Amino acid sequence: MKIILFTLFLFTQFAQVNAQDKLAFKYDTAGNQTSRQRICLNCTPSLKTSVEVLDSIPLEALVDTDLKDYKIAAYPNPVVDELYMEWIDNPEKMPTRIQINSFDGRVLHQQLLKENQREQIVDFSNYASGVYVLTIYFTNDKKESIKIIKK
Repeated sequence: MKIILFTLFLFTQFAQVNAQDKLAFKYDTAGNQTSRQRICLNCTPSLKTSVEVLDSIPLEALVDTDLKDYKIAAYPNPVVDELYMEWIDNPEKMPTRIQINSFDGRVLHQQLLKENQREQIVDFSNYASGVYVLTIYFTNDKKESIKIIKK
């Protein structure tokens, strides 16, 4: 019985120590989380001043990563008449053509893209309301598909 009480006492002491931390987050102007910090609520004053940074990503690292593995922006989705597409010029992964398929797989439209092109407007006004698949083919023999909803 003494062993059980002693074990229970030790467990409650360690649980109180670990449960007194609070996380504080910082965000940039776009609403993206830039850092996460652990703040000790019941620490002595000397320990409260030291804050441990758990996750902090410098802005330069975000920009480099985004440029290497960028995504194509296609908006608005759901589309009414025209779908706007934009992408960053990246010689390793440039779009070469786009293809619009119906949801059952029929090819409705294909278009080759120019080498230095960074944007494209796709006309959806002739299509009925429903779900379509926009497939983008790249220079590195990969493809990316985006589900487009037509109102």
